[in-house]
Amino acid sequence: MDVIFETTKGRHFTIEVGYFDTVLEMKEKIQKYEGIPISRQTLVFNGQIMLDDRDTEFYTVLHRSRIQLHIQPPPPPTPQDHQSASVAVASAATKALVKIEESSSSSSSSTSKIQLLIKMPQSKKQFSVGSMELSDSVGRLKERIHEVEQGIPISRFAIIFSGNELVDNNRTLNDCGIVDLSELNVMIKPPNFPPPVTTTSSGGGGSTGSGAVGSPNKRLKLMVLPKCGTQKIQVEVNPLDNVGELKKELQKLNQRVQFHLPSDGYFFIYKQSVMDEDRSFRSQDVRQGDTIEIFNGSITGGS
Repeated sequence: MDVIFETTKGRHFTIEVGYFDTVLEMKEKIQKYEGIPISRQTLVFNGQIMLDDRDTEFYTVLHRSRIQLHIQPPPPPTPQDHQSASVAVASAATKALVKIEESSSSSSSSTSKIQLLIKMPQSKKQFSVGSMELSDSVGRLKERIHEVEQGIPISRFAIIFSGNELVDNNRTLNDCGIVDLSELNVMIKPPNFPPPVTTTSSGGGGSTGSGAVGSPNKRLKLMVLPKCGTQKIQVEVNPLDNVGELKKELQKLNQRVQFHLPSDGYFFIYKQSVMDEDRSFRSQDVRQGDTIEIFNGSITGGS
């Protein structure tokens, strides 16, 4: 399918994306065809920053969808770069003068108090953060924002300024080009593990674990994501059971918990691969806490 990418400067381009491509694979294609390094790319779709390990199905990216591409500025030049440039254009005396001027400018900037306007498009909130200094770091700014939005972890804040995400928490506001009364957008990144619906099937009562499948008697707690659902359903199964047994567990759960279960047939996707319902969970390397997705339709065998 063709997906349209739009930059903050109004430029747009189209790239062919697979239906199960991850966000990282999309970034790799952008780097290949547009020459933009992956480390400088931030993709935003429907007001949500896209995580590298999620795929197009998770974000419901369709044919001709439009994704915003925020391009971070290149890293600041190293001291070696500064020195090479100075040798080419100035004498030793000129270089010394430039260093003195830069030091003086930095010293005066560090004592300047500024006020910043913070906008949060997802919640439509806006507020100001005052008494900041240009020498303060991006990390310090996130701490000040967290004082207002205490219910959101600092790690989920993504600060956007001039179309670029400020990803280096150690950079100063002055380094980022921020001045008094600058406007910054704050996006909330999705959590790494969305809160599941804590419902379980009637069979078994093993304890929750992590890592690889262990003893055959230890039941697996899996998360099942319905095709049209936004919350995951927790189901317990035996690791030595065939995957087909999962349908029986879901039918039991569907009588107790209302969620969408296709009536015309469905199959399971695990790590972007179709699961063999005649093989066990253990043989397909399904692990504790893993997510299995439901897709409408049926799979027929080939020659």
